[in-house]
Amino acid sequence: MIFGKITIFASGNRAEIDQVEKKRTRTFAEYARSKISAGSSIEQPQSTTQANVAVDSADIMIEKLERLATLKDKGILTEDEFLAQKEKILNS
Repeated sequence: MIFGKITIFASGNRAEIDQVEKKRTRTFAEYARSKISAGSSIEQPQSTTQANVAVDSADIMIEKLERLATLKDKGILTEDEFLAQKEKILNS
């Protein structure tokens, strides 16, 4: 399998998600770009509530992935456990 990396820049912060299947990185990037474009487009206005839900969902996913990486770094999760849990998060 070929893996990719997702790097997210927000509010001066940088988060990286490593070893994600390339097809998933592409799907995630396209989804994020479409949400960003839709939020800034005059032709496709979003309500504040919808925009907040999209941002909250992405923030929650990032937080879960960061916690998961921390558990792996501390030796609490094996590489296989980490990859399995990351897959669940990315597919939710």
